[in-house]
Amino acid sequence: MAGVLPLVLIAAAPWRGQQVDLVPVESFDGAFDRPPRVSWGRALPGGRPSAGARSELGRPHLTASSIFVGSSGDDALFELRRDDGSLVRSFPAGAAVMAEPEVRDAFVLFSDSAGYTWRYDREGSLAWKHYAGAPVLARPLVVADAAYISALDGTVHAVDLASGATRWLYTHPRDATRQADLELFGAPTPVLAAGLLLVGFHDGSLVALDEASGEPAWESRVGEGRYPDLIGPPLIEGQHAFLGGFSAPFLCLDLDSRVVAWRLDAGVAAQAAVQGQTVFVPGSDGKLRALDRYSGVEIWSWDSQTAGALTAPLSTQAGLLIASSDGGIWLIDPYTGLETWHFDEGYMLDGVSVALAIDGRQAIAVTNAGNLLSLVVPRASTPGPHAADPLWQAPFASDAR
Repeated sequence: MAGVLPLVLIAAAPWRGQQVDLVPVESFDGAFDRPPRVSWGRALPGGRPSAGARSELGRPHLTASSIFVGSSGDDALFELRRDDGSLVRSFPAGAAVMAEPEVRDAFVLFSDSAGYTWRYDREGSLAWKHYAGAPVLARPLVVADAAYISALDGTVHAVDLASGATRWLYTHPRDATRQADLELFGAPTPVLAAGLLLVGFHDGSLVALDEASGEPAWESRVGEGRYPDLIGPPLIEGQHAFLGGFSAPFLCLDLDSRVVAWRLDAGVAAQAAVQGQTVFVPGSDGKLRALDRYSGVEIWSWDSQTAGALTAPLSTQAGLLIASSDGGIWLIDPYTGLETWHFDEGYMLDGVSVALAIDGRQAIAVTNAGNLLSLVVPRASTPGPHAADPLWQAPFASDAR
């Protein structure tokens, strides 16, 4: 049976003005090959929007020592320690950072919900900022000396990575038949394939843009129904793209011919995953489906029993790690579709809208309740818990050391 873990107490951390030095942290080397345990939990920095309005869309990014993550309650990107979540430094922004950052050895690049993209060096000095004119809720794509940014108004910006200057701008025609209140907040990160940027839009279109000029090479209509919006970026495997609209359908599209190899009458809000000959489709209806990648035939289907959209499935040695925007976090056996582990603490979780970040034995989750959770696979030498033993202890009450 799947195990259900209780939640670590969430400490209300005094984030501002209490930065710490980034000294060496606990090593999380190893494999995510067994169900994890909660090692710590913290409230995200910033204010506390109402539960009905809150949705945390910024997937965290992990480096060897740090977590980089935004928050709907503050106008900054934050660098935190991986071993306890304490604040290292903040990178100011113009509005809430609701997208995963791009972190390199020399710089940190991220976008905010006001439409600005910011480049800082790793010590926090600003190099430049770029304004797209509309909110950006997706990670910039960095290729060589350029960054490609997709904004919610249907524009795509190619920006010089050194200066922040605009190289080219593509504007996708708006669908006049759609009411604005029926659009979803979808403008996924562009994907590069054979010199073309594949970009999804609110009207359900997938457009291939020339990487150098921004000129459209071809366009394919994918999304259908009330919400045709392409929320998740396409997954490219060889000559095929796997993608879908929020309402429907999910397609295997041949990129050479633009012919649909097969389709599934279900929608997605996140990127699919491929493992061997199987594609795993995270449904917007709360169901995870395993399909034969060549024929589209269903191998198995697992139902989260939630009304929320599923996050992108992450392949680990312990199974597929997945979450629901209206539920918990699960490990699913990729061969059988059986649930092997489940974590859900109701209002303390309030759903997870973006995929967890995994590095080594640690996974970091951002919850819609405004909490950051560290899930760690114990080392092999660590004795397993007994039924009567507590699985966690509140590790701290503040940033004080």
